[in-house]
Amino acid sequence: MNREHLRQYARALVCRGLNIKKGQKIYLECPVEGAELASLIVEETDKIGGGRVIVRFKSDMTENALLRAGYAENDEAEDEMMNSLAREGAAFLRIETVELGNDESISPELVGRKARALREQRVRFQKISGGVQACIADLPTRSWADAVYPELPEEERLERLWADVFTCTRSDQPDSVAAWDRYIEATGKRKELLDKKGFVKLRYVAPGTDLVMELHKNGRWQGGCMKLKDGTVYVPNIPTEEIFHAPTCDSAEGTVSSTMPLNVQGSLIKGMRLEFSRGRVVSFDADEGREVLSELLKTDDGAACLGEVALIAQDSPMASMQRIFYSSLYDENASCHMAIGLAAGPKPPTDEEMRKEKLNISAIHVDFMVGSDELSVYGDAGDGVWQPILEKGLWSQEYLA
Repeated sequence: MNREHLRQYARALVCRGLNIKKGQKIYLECPVEGAELASLIVEETDKIGGGRVIVRFKSDMTENALLRAGYAENDEAEDEMMNSLAREGAAFLRIETVELGNDESISPELVGRKARALREQRVRFQKISGGVQACIADLPTRSWADAVYPELPEEERLERLWADVFTCTRSDQPDSVAAWDRYIEATGKRKELLDKKGFVKLRYVAPGTDLVMELHKNGRWQGGCMKLKDGTVYVPNIPTEEIFHAPTCDSAEGTVSSTMPLNVQGSLIKGMRLEFSRGRVVSFDADEGREVLSELLKTDDGAACLGEVALIAQDSPMASMQRIFYSSLYDENASCHMAIGLAAGPKPPTDEEMRKEKLNISAIHVDFMVGSDELSVYGDAGDGVWQPILEKGLWSQEYLA
């Protein structure tokens, strides 16, 4: 692993993932394997005058043992600590490992409960804080590398995964922060063009997919970065390549097929197929992990509705690698995707207002990949004419940077 690139990764997370303010604390969830990265995050935070970094190290092995013991919900003491930090306005940085394989000792019902509890915890953190920077990133591990690069000699796999992660997160560049600034600027121009188009509907078309949905009329195209009410700009996912919008929760009609495996708390769903009517999933199937998908869709009333539709060209850095990473964070940035569950992007402060605006409400937000070299996406500005946005996986001419 290149140590200078690791420091650039830490810089990117602190300075652009969170864009920490003077004196602002960070609540950091980090795998035990990421101790070196966590120490660099502390150092980079201190360099720019940020506050204390409160680190909670986690272990997949321990988390699975807790699940097998039936502890799917959050502990009250942990919740209170997080609530206290939220009241102080601490930023939230979550670094995850990628766990693979369906553990038969852990039921799909427990997996679903755990996913719901984590989502509720993080949504509550944002509500209590009034809205703070929150960023998610992944940490390479040997087991993840073994799954992504089985064709390489065992001793080369982890080094290769680190190299790809550094490339995807722009941490292999001399100044990762400047690299992220260039990306944010270019993405901003594409979002402005999409907003000017005034699309009211989108249509996704590919083998196994023909889905139409309406876009939230008060929404704007998001992606690249987010902005707090005080003007603070931050990047909620590192890496990210997406431009996304929230659909109305009652509008999706048609069918959609996933093009990459979906990893839900270590359980894989492959070959997922969903049929929507009046915004809801009315039938579903999967080649693998159907029970996990079933539990996911039953999480709550909004879990069977769309909360996000996203656009990504097949020539993005991750798509160009032609590699399945088994991580939603990485695979969604190599592919157009959608999400079931909570509406993406800025939202009204109350559930009542969200319902009035037909924005989906749920305790979960789960992205699944639908992009491919055969996917085309069209927009309708209200005149019934479908204008191309992506054609065969690539931006149509007027959207090229």
